[in-house]
Amino acid sequence: MAENTNDIVKLTCDIYKKTLAYELEKIKINEDGTTTHFHSDKFLDEHPERRDSPEYTPEEELEQLSMLGKIAQILP
Repeated sequence: MAENTNDIVKLTCDIYKKTLAYELEKIKINEDGTTTHFHSDKFLDEHPERRDSPEYTPEEELEQLSMLGKIAQILP
């Protein structure tokens, strides 16, 4: 039975990795109204050293804002 359960868990993980949710970043709204930006599960699987600190660093936040600004300039 345990082997079957492990197979089911592995299959479930494999299916999850093929969904959009696996690639989406996460945002938590804090009690004071600020937000905390977290990396996607895909990013954390690719960078396991970040599992203990999945939040975006200030530099990563600025990089994201810069990219969004560039996209906004391109789109009509």
